[in-house]
Amino acid sequence: MSVPAAPRSTVTLTDQALVAVHLARSLAGGGPASAAHLVAGLLGEPEGVAGRRVRRLTGGEPAVRLTEHPGLHAPGLPRLSHALVALPVTDVPAWTTDLLRAAVRVGGADLADLLAATGLDTTVATALEDPVPLAEDEEETGETFGRGSFSARGLDRAADDAVSRALAHSTSSRALVPRLMLDDVERSALANLPEVAIDLVVQRALDSRGDHVSLRDLATCMVGVALEALDLPNR
Repeated sequence: MSVPAAPRSTVTLTDQALVAVHLARSLAGGGPASAAHLVAGLLGEPEGVAGRRVRRLTGGEPAVRLTEHPGLHAPGLPRLSHALVALPVTDVPAWTTDLLRAAVRVGGADLADLLAATGLDTTVATALEDPVPLAEDEEETGETFGRGSFSARGLDRAADDAVSRALAHSTSSRALVPRLMLDDVERSALANLPEVAIDLVVQRALDSRGDHVSLRDLATCMVGVALEALDLPNR
């Protein structure tokens, strides 16, 4: 038996996607931000997968091409808010790649013309071909959700990073297991336990370990919560 997290009722964004939205609104200079401003913000945000992919493909700073183009502030472009509304409500936050895809979709022909004028149309399309990195992919750092908030509650820096990166993929403990710095035997054992909500693991660790929760503490508490889900004694 697994213990799922409560489903979300509103769209949430990864930390990197949220920064990109703030950058887009800054670029709008106090007026309503458009889908073009959002694309520029996504390409300028330093950590998100969307911007990193496009920068890798262009070998430069693609955001500058947009911010220096007069068409960025064209009044007829669809608004940033339309891209946010186009995002589906899911149990995981929207990544920068999700936002970029939504911006291109709602931006329509006007945004497509702007991207073509700046030489970014093909590059952006290529960057959106690949899915977001898997939680188990240690070669791709991915994005985060709530980074820093867990340190404020009592997790150490490594634990905060592990939890925030896992939550960008899933609310399930399965996404956290690869990030707990375990050996192969420990990782296999935890992976075979019932799925439980990451929030439950974090809260149990805070309740039992106090204000300095480590990766090892998270692993130990994950076992306890999972065994309770099985209604077995935690020994």
